Amino acid sequence: MQKSLVILKPDCLANKHVGNVIDRFEKAGFDIVGTKMIRLSSEVLRAHYAHVADKPFYPEIEAFMSSTPVIVLALQGNDVVAKIRDLLGPTDSRKAAKGTIRGDYGTEMMKNVVHASDSDENARIELARFFKPEELFAYSEGKRFSAQSSCISRAAFFLHPAGAPELKSPCAFATLRLWRYLRRRGGCPAGV
Repeated sequence: MQKSLVILKPDCLANKHVGNVIDRFEKAGFDIVGTKMIRLSSEVLRAHYAHVADKPFYPEIEAFMSSTPVIVLALQGNDVVAKIRDLLGPTDSRKAAKGTIRGDYGTEMMKNVVHASDSDENARIELARFFKPEELFAYSEGKRFSAQSSCISRAAFFLHPAGAPELKSPCAFATLRLWRYLRRRGGCPAGV
């Protein structure tokens, strides 16, 4: 199974599209195998956007991407890199068709809701940049996570191992909200 990195950008969080975007990924059949909310540092952004770091517009990208915390996801599925890119539409939201994530929620070239890996090689590099190996969970072939471990993996870094919410960082509130959202829509059983 292939994995890919997705970053829910500041505009996605500010406009409260996180649940809708994640819902589209799940409905497309992708498994969430890692998630966390982080504030991106200048160093991480410069490495992540190295291909444009010398361009005159780069400071605007860095200012936007570091303006608020973001949510990073590791998604898994068959042909996940290409399928996510199809779900997103083109980078410039103004050119994206309605029905795509960027066409429905984006507003411009930079404020395009989501970053996603553009190749298998970049997916591996980006996943390693944002996740330690132990922060990624695995689905075994033909077998799903148990309901408890699946839900807890979505909020793994901010929930007590016994499953009781225990806030451990300022970003925990947003992750806990995501956990509660998943629980409300049936993604997590009431006891988890």
